[in-house]
Order: sequence, then C-alpha cells, then structure tokens
Amino acid sequence: MLHLALLALVAAGPVGQTEALVSDFLKTERVAGMSAAVVRNGEVLFSQGFGHQDVQNQVKASSKTRYRLGSVSKPMATVAYMALWEQKKLDLHSSVTTLDPSLPKAWSAITPQHLMTHTSGIRHYSIARQDNGTRHFSTAKAALDLFKNDPLIYPTGTDSAYSTHAFTALAALIEKAAGQPFSTYMDGIFADAGIESLRCENLTQPAPSTRASHYTRTAAKPAHSTPAQDNSWKYAGGGMESSPEDLALFTSKLIDGKILKPATLRVMFKQQPSPAAKGQALTWRVSGSQVSHSGSQQGCSAILIADQDSGLVVTVLCNTSGVRPTTLARTILDLWSKQ
Repeated sequence: MLHLALLALVAAGPVGQTEALVSDFLKTERVAGMSAAVVRNGEVLFSQGFGHQDVQNQVKASSKTRYRLGSVSKPMATVAYMALWEQKKLDLHSSVTTLDPSLPKAWSAITPQHLMTHTSGIRHYSIARQDNGTRHFSTAKAALDLFKNDPLIYPTGTDSAYSTHAFTALAALIEKAAGQPFSTYMDGIFADAGIESLRCENLTQPAPSTRASHYTRTAAKPAHSTPAQDNSWKYAGGGMESSPEDLALFTSKLIDGKILKPATLRVMFKQQPSPAAKGQALTWRVSGSQVSHSGSQQGCSAILIADQDSGLVVTVLCNTSGVRPTTLARTILDLWSKQ
C-alpha cells in the first residue's frame, strides 16, 4: 500500500506533491491556516491556501489570504533602502548621525551597513520593556523613542546580535531621505511593482477581508492570540503583511533586476565581513545562489527563499506562531527545481 501511495504521489506531479507536503505540515504542526506560492521568472506555478484564515468564522485560507511577515519585512525594507542608495540619496558606510543629525550622538559609530548586518550594538526588542503593544506610530522616527536613549549592548562593529530595533533606525533614515513616512514610501515601492497586498500592516484602517486572524500553537491545538499587537513600531523589522503569491511575485521581479539594478543586487546579496555571521548579506541570508529570510511573531511563521540561478521563489506563510516552515519551503524549492 505504501508503494502504491508513493507511486500516486509521484504521478500527481509537482502541484500534487506540493499540496501533499503542505497538507501534511498543516496537520502535523497543528497550524490554523497557511498558504504557499511558487513563482519562476514572474510566472505563478503554484499558489494555494490550506486550513483556515479565520477558525472562529470558518473562513478558509486561500491564495489571497494576507499574513503577517514577521522578520521577512526586513529584506523588504532593505530593498527600499537600496533603491535610495541607487539614487545616491543614502549610502552604506557613513555614520547614521551624518545621514540624519537628529539621531543620538551615541550612534555616531553606527553605519547603515551595521544596521543591516546586526552589528550595530542596538538592542533587540523586549516584551518585558513594553516595546510592543497597541500604540500606533505614524513614523519610524516616532518609534525611535522606544529605545534611542538605551545604551548599546556592545561597541559597534565588535560583535553580532540580532536586532529588530536596528531596522526601525534604518526606516528613520529612509524617511529622512525620502521625505515621507516609511509606510508611505513602502506603499509606493510595492505599488510601482504592481503588487497589491504587500504592505505595512495598518490596524488603524479597516481590515481587508483577506487578512488572516492570528494564532499560536499550543500543546493541543492552535489558540487565538490576543490582544492584537500594533506593529507600526517595527514596520521595517517585522510589521508588513502580504499574500504568499504577492510576496513571491515581488521577489521574482527583484531577482530578475526589475526593481533594483543587477549591480545593486550584487552589493545587497554579498557576504558581509566579520563580525557579521556566516551567510549574512545586507539583511538577506545567502547560501550559494539562494537568498532567504524567515520570520516569526504573534500569529506569524514565515519563510521566503529565492534561487537566483533557477529564478524560483518559494514563500510559505502561516497565521500560527511557534512553527518552523523553513524545511518545508526548501523541500518545495528542491521539488520544483527538478521540473
């Protein structure tokens, strides 16, 4: 029977095999709802939802469901920064206090490169310090108040420690150079690319009907996560949302050189020097021809992987925190790479 099942799975082709892989992950990892997409050179090869977008109201997840991206927001913010770098409105190696003199003097040794490689010394956020909540910040500059007066956790450029707050500082630089709020600038980047659902999540506006509810995995089953957190304090580091299909389409355009120039991509995807971690580019993680980033936060587990050689992009987004879909996404990428 097992042999027949395996033959049936192979005969189902990549679409059927992907459906089986995601369905199994949904069940074994007790995910409330998730969607996955596969895009190659701008062509959608697979895009489908599994489980529920909203368990309480029995709304099924679909290819259009919008999920929180968590830290997958970071490479999106970096694309925006590098667009301004192309225009010579920003650079990588000047002091952030030179680029914006209103930033704390204690940050004078920090450069944008430090911010994007987690080597700045700016601390990560802490629930104990009430870095998150229901307050809405209209700008990244305003959100700096959460941490800008805190001491660096190590001298800049001497160590590496993951920091979402560093990306709020990066967003403040983007605001200064672009002359508009970070979320407004990002909306323009995505709109210019023809991408609809990839946006900064704004809880002050009516919720799209496709927005997923947020869950966290428990020992028995997914449970609703409350209260809802307003992620405007970390838009650049973990406050965006998207359908997997739109995220994959945007990334496909990116690696195809339709959003940033190929020369800019080479800079962005280049391994950074120590003390940056092995595989650390400017925000993105790199391994051979593959670039990626994962994300996890309240009601979110996410992974984005793109292979520059094959042109394949795989995205898997879940509305349930506490699960790790990275291995699943890499399995899907390997599967479609053979087609």
